[in-house]
Amino acid sequence: LVDNNADVSVLEVHRLDNITDAERKEKEDYVSIMKDNLDLIILVGNTQALSPEGQYLVCKDILEFVQTFAPLSYKMEWDNVGLLCGRGDKEVKTVLVALDPFEHVCREAAEEGADLLVTHHPLIFRALPTVTDETTVARALMTLIRSGISHICAHTNLDCAPGGVNDVLAMTLRLDEI
Repeated sequence: LVDNNADVSVLEVHRLDNITDAERKEKEDYVSIMKDNLDLIILVGNTQALSPEGQYLVCKDILEFVQTFAPLSYKMEWDNVGLLCGRGDKEVKTVLVALDPFEHVCREAAEEGADLLVTHHPLIFRALPTVTDETTVARALMTLIRSGISHICAHTNLDCAPGGVNDVLAMTLRLDEI
């Protein structure tokens, strides 16, 4: 996602799993050098969310960062976005990023020791009449809560953002007049 008019300079995402120790060290050295020029660094895999000062962020810092390029005002009226589960003041050392917060994704977040799950689609879309082990949504939510994992969602606000999902799809399909 790139918007040259945004206040945010750079978001970099680095995958650190399935690479050699030398490659991991090279990426970590690069991040160490570049952190003064970045607003947020996310290392995916053995994931760390760090401020430019190298300090761990809290959930609300990451949510505020996401909202710099996908503000809540862009969401559709019927949508549910933002911090959907957990504490805004929770320190984030590990992040799991996924398209959907399916039950197996929430279990993976718990197994990997994630502090935060960031997804495109919301886990809680409509009000839940009950939170029991009888539905997949409730079981997924219970997994996050039991494991102390917060959940942030950027759905239609990211779809509609300049340079967001809709723009990328249109560009990929080479659509000129939208």
